[in-house]
Amino acid sequence: MEADIRPDVAGDLAAKMPNLSAQPGPGVASPSRRDLLVGIDMIDSLTFNGLQHLEQGQVTLDRIEVRVYDRVVD
Repeated sequence: MEADIRPDVAGDLAAKMPNLSAQPGPGVASPSRRDLLVGIDMIDSLTFNGLQHLEQGQVTLDRIEVRVYDRVVD
């Protein structure tokens, strides 16, 4: 977490972001608001009659990449 996100609030991360900094950090096996949540949807719009609820499909998610970039100076 970046300390410069809220420069108007003095202090460390616990003072700037108390809700997020109180959550378990990386490497802790309990749910946290700091976790990345991933969702995937499949939209099938081929059927427009009353039987579209019978359609189904399969989706495979092969890979998720998380990239971290250097901060851009304003």
